[in-house]
Amino acid sequence: MRKLSLDKVQSAKVLLQQGKSTSQVARALGISISSAIRIRRHEIESIPPPKMGRPSLVSPSTKRTIAREVDTGKLRTISDVQQYIQSTEGVLVNKETARNYVKSEGLKNYVRPFKRRLTKDHIKQRMAFAEEHLHWTVNDWKRVMFSDEVIFERLKTFRSRTYYRRPEHRSLGDREVRETSKGRYSKLLWWGCITYYGVGDACKFPITVDSPLYVDALQDYILASWKWYKQDPAELIFQQDNASVHTSKLTREFFAKSHINVLIWPANSPDLNPIENVWAYMAHRLKDYEEAPKDLDEFWERLQTIWTSIPVDFIHRLYESMPERMQELHRRRGGRTRY
Repeated sequence: MRKLSLDKVQSAKVLLQQGKSTSQVARALGISISSAIRIRRHEIESIPPPKMGRPSLVSPSTKRTIAREVDTGKLRTISDVQQYIQSTEGVLVNKETARNYVKSEGLKNYVRPFKRRLTKDHIKQRMAFAEEHLHWTVNDWKRVMFSDEVIFERLKTFRSRTYYRRPEHRSLGDREVRETSKGRYSKLLWWGCITYYGVGDACKFPITVDSPLYVDALQDYILASWKWYKQDPAELIFQQDNASVHTSKLTREFFAKSHINVLIWPANSPDLNPIENVWAYMAHRLKDYEEAPKDLDEFWERLQTIWTSIPVDFIHRLYESMPERMQELHRRRGGRTRY
């Protein structure tokens, strides 16, 4: 094999450094592809890696613009990205290609969480709440007992959506279906409270709760839970949301008679209540059970088991997040937070 001249070797290096492929260099200089490959390997530190695949249909500037528009929400869907590319570049790309363009600019796909609708009044209340509690420390929040109700569904979180079988086996046995249940007996309304020192008491309610029933639960569980952790009742601040049974005349009379301080809570603000994270923890732990409970009594027992085993350090971290929640709420001027 005849040795290449120094001029051709130097010309090959220049072309490779310009991003040309080995085949393009070979054709341009009349050398073999293997010679171009050897030159690339010898000068690997100064020559950029070869570009793989087809050349992009979209210019780098258009990709950057797409990334900016997607990041700011002006382009909301991949279909919007496709239409933008067609209008600016004159080419129609499929959804997977458009999605790859977005990912190549460092954007990631996230699931949009469910959040409460906030009116101007809600935002104003939340901002006032943030300003009032912006300088509360973790020690201040330790005095607060958070509470809430949540509905757990007996059959909703059990069994995987998918299973494996041979195509010819279509028996639809127990493992091949997800059972459903009709009627009110598939749901359980759970009320609970938490303190910095651990979970308080919990109870189950009928799906519809009236004020007398709610007050009975408060009488039985609030002070008992607080005293269980040997805390001074005079230090207690009780938190609840603005559900009608929470703000009824009977409930307000109970708090006044019991000398319990109630935290004024802004409407539509579950993101500020750390007990919502406890509900998410319990729902996740329910998935550890492969089989659905036989009835609501067994379901109640499972929930109690999970409730009493919630780690105290998990509760501590939730309380320790409260100053940051207030700071973020203040930064967002009463708008939605990431919690």
